[in-house]
Amino acid sequence: MITRRGAVIAVALGAGAFAVGFAASRWRRQDESPIPEAATSEAAWNAGGRVIRSSSADSPPARAPDFRFTDQHGEERRFSDWHDTVRVVNFWATWCPPCVHEIPMLISVQESFRAQGVRFIGVAVDDPDAAFAMAKELGMNYPTMADPRRTIDLLHAYGNRSAALPFTAFVDPQGSIRDRHVGALTLEQTRAKIRALLP
Repeated sequence: MITRRGAVIAVALGAGAFAVGFAASRWRRQDESPIPEAATSEAAWNAGGRVIRSSSADSPPARAPDFRFTDQHGEERRFSDWHDTVRVVNFWATWCPPCVHEIPMLISVQESFRAQGVRFIGVAVDDPDAAFAMAKELGMNYPTMADPRRTIDLLHAYGNRSAALPFTAFVDPQGSIRDRHVGALTLEQTRAKIRALLP
């Protein structure tokens, strides 16, 4: 026979168990859910794989740091080799879905603005073997570097303290960073940001 007090205790225990079970099931569903669509388009990822919102930075112009690197074809490059031109510096990684998603668009824009002297430079925050293999697989028509010992420092030097990817800096012919964008760019955004820097 269950007393009134026993019934109250049983109901309370049952409610508590249900709440714990419901919370656990929600946690499992969230943990097992697929990557949201935004993670492959307009969002940005940090090194921990966390999806964050994209944004354009309004920081005042700063001098773009110069750097040397060996690209995916084994050629020695230097950022200042393309002085007096508009340069688009794109930080990316093979483990970053929005980075990989935007690369075909960047390839297309590089081709369409090549005659106007615009130069894209990739900076992979990644293992060189993985980054260079993907660059060749995607037909990347601009040089990219991949040096995990230096790329994070470059990311910070170009104004991205959060280390979120993808990250793109737009440098004018005088060598000043005139625009920064965290997150995947659209075709329209990329064209507009480049045209704003052309003479």
